[in-house]
Amino acid sequence: MEINSLNFSDNNESFYESITEDEQNQYDIDYLTIYINITPKYLTQQFHPPRFQKNLLVLDIDQTLYYEKRSTSENWYQRPFLHEFLKGVNEFYDIVIWSATKSNHVIRKMKRMNLYGTLRYNIMFYLDVYIMEKHEVVNKNIKCDFLHKPLQLIWKVFPEFNSKNSILVDDCIENFYAAKQNGIEISKFKGDENDKELRYLETYLIDLAKTSKDFTQVNHHKWRQNFIHNPTIGKI
Repeated sequence: MEINSLNFSDNNESFYESITEDEQNQYDIDYLTIYINITPKYLTQQFHPPRFQKNLLVLDIDQTLYYEKRSTSENWYQRPFLHEFLKGVNEFYDIVIWSATKSNHVIRKMKRMNLYGTLRYNIMFYLDVYIMEKHEVVNKNIKCDFLHKPLQLIWKVFPEFNSKNSILVDDCIENFYAAKQNGIEISKFKGDENDKELRYLETYLIDLAKTSKDFTQVNHHKWRQNFIHNPTIGKI
């Protein structure tokens, strides 16, 4: 299969089904490069170039920034303090949105949150479920697999970012599989209007950017402890 012949629609399952495991890594890189730079129009409109000496912040959407009930897509909630959070971290991080859903759903949710095409924050681009990688595990002779978000794909396209200056925020820890030391697990958001997680996370990420030269040397699993033991930090 030639990468240039790919059809960039919402039906890219055939792409992943048609290549071998040995071809996967190289095709992932090529696919990501084309996905960002060539097609479709909505993606090139969304793209902002990386800024000099900024860190990388990759954000999940569902139950991280946004929640909608399955019964109706009209019943949706934006996580409190979302735009205050993005304004605060934007000084220190270039932002990528990476959702485990199809691109049309990503666009719809970003538009609802006023993130699609915004100039307020340096959102470089977004990625959807078709850029995620599948990993197979065997537990008690039972095979199962899961998708995850390998930051290495972004690092190879944008070498100014690497494990030392990148963070992935997600409510699903499986997505940290390929970059465990770069993941920050956020509590699942399900519409609570009193949720303050993004206020705490903003404080943590700004402090991290100011004080750490290597994010992998920080134990992000304990990121909330500062707020538990010192409730004045990040106080609203």
